[in-house]
Amino acid sequence: SDTRTALFENRGRPIDALRFADEIVYTDFDTGAVVSFRPEAADSTTTRFQSGGVPAGLAVDGGALYVGEHAGGRLLKLAEDGRWLATPDVVAQGLQGPEGILVRDGTVFVVEAPTGSLATVRLADRIVRRIAKGLATGSPPQADVPSTLVFSGIAADAAGRLYVGGERDNLIHRIVPGG
Repeated sequence: SDTRTALFENRGRPIDALRFADEIVYTDFDTGAVVSFRPEAADSTTTRFQSGGVPAGLAVDGGALYVGEHAGGRLLKLAEDGRWLATPDVVAQGLQGPEGILVRDGTVFVVEAPTGSLATVRLADRIVRRIAKGLATGSPPQADVPSTLVFSGIAADAAGRLYVGGERDNLIHRIVPGG
């Protein structure tokens, strides 16, 4: 059976977390930061990016790390080749409340939760397209609750089908890009 082997407490209000290089990286609603720490030295954290726009979803693609700014509407690259960038690279702007992000085959898929859309950003030319609309994402904001109240995540299977949680209607959308 599964066993919890570690508990990392006192992290503000984490929205998303993942493993990158030898660290745990998470977005913190309370501080508006992307923070990292090494599991063996969990009391020592490093602020990797201070956002003015509520950092939400994280994604890793090889040695690159991306974050979506929910309130800022931007997709940023924070690391490349396994190293943190001195200044974030703005990959896309004008997104509507990006939450869940996923990178596959040179394309970043971005759940725009408040508008119920799924956008793509081709990394080669950074063109943004909306490929799905009318998704049941984006719970209404509430006082003193993160704007990402129910995080709208995204995943893909081996065949390239995408899955987006639709919390408003208690369902999961399956999307076949280009199909």
